[in-house]
Amino acid sequence: RDVRAEAALSEEVLEDYEPSSVVSAPLLVEGHCLGFMSADRGGRLFEFGAEALRILEVFTAITAVLLEKALEQRELERLNELKSQFVALASHELRTPATSIYGAAVTLHERAHELEQKQLESLRDILFEQSDRLRVLVEELLDLSRLDAGSIRIQPERIEVATRLHRLVGELFAER
Repeated sequence: RDVRAEAALSEEVLEDYEPSSVVSAPLLVEGHCLGFMSADRGGRLFEFGAEALRILEVFTAITAVLLEKALEQRELERLNELKSQFVALASHELRTPATSIYGAAVTLHERAHELEQKQLESLRDILFEQSDRLRVLVEELLDLSRLDAGSIRIQPERIEVATRLHRLVGELFAER
């Protein structure tokens, strides 16, 4: 039928594309609609027999599967890029404390007998702080690995945000 008479499309679509007879078929994959494929016959009405309808169903099913695979491929590429960025960031974050620890250890190994007590204490502090930082980073990576593997679950719980913030601020100032 005439889509203008049916009021099946918005005025904007009617003005931009000037369709007259339109057929739309859902792009279904496993019960999910990915969108619709539509066609305009350019002034002539669509008339479908049983065989033409079956061909249209097969064609939309194939199109839907191809569209789904393209979307999955795009998502895989996005996830792969995120993984690459995460590895680069994790490597950078691990390199900093590891380099500090190595530098302090080499200095102690090669020059401990020449250093003053204050310098030795400074190196000891660097070793402690940076090794603790490294330990925390490794624990966080292990936690992420466990989350990814599904071996631990996050169980959200309600908290009083104001109470929690007051406690955290109090702890922060108590450390100083």
